[in-house]
Amino acid sequence: MPEPRGSSCRIVVRQAGPQDLAALSKLARETFRAAFGPSFNASDLALLLEETRSEAYFRKTLHADTVLVALDEGTIVGYVQLSNVTIQVESATDRDQQLSALYVDSAYQGKGIGKLLMDAALDHPRFREARNIYLDVWEDNAKARELYKRYGFEVIGTCDLVVDSRVVGHDLVMVRRATS
Repeated sequence: MPEPRGSSCRIVVRQAGPQDLAALSKLARETFRAAFGPSFNASDLALLLEETRSEAYFRKTLHADTVLVALDEGTIVGYVQLSNVTIQVESATDRDQQLSALYVDSAYQGKGIGKLLMDAALDHPRFREARNIYLDVWEDNAKARELYKRYGFEVIGTCDLVVDSRVVGHDLVMVRRATS
């Protein structure tokens, strides 16, 4: 990835399309590996990356989910994924949605890209019309948890992280409840 252009960079957020598959998968794999790679053995990490961050995964995902990408001069530097609720939450209904992923290239972290993506997600009709928005986040990811708390998300439980039918960790489940 290129170095960020500094405070003068102009970040554009738009919906991802088929033309973005390779770059989106590359960023997703790199950011996930950097953030969580040491937490997995090599085979679990490879399987998880293939199942949730490959071009094939995103090709399928773009038909069901909404993926918004942040671009710096045409290069994808972050993304957020909006989906139907897949986390096992008893209270979730078909009027609820899920923030399935929010990742920013490490060279762009701390520059407001996560906030820009979160604002775009919350402004998207899919989330604007949602009754509640759920997400799961690694309990040791303090920066992400703080971002979500600033946006009104609260912890309501935990869920298992499963790879190849084995529980390999746990995430916190958070919800942002409708205000009306």
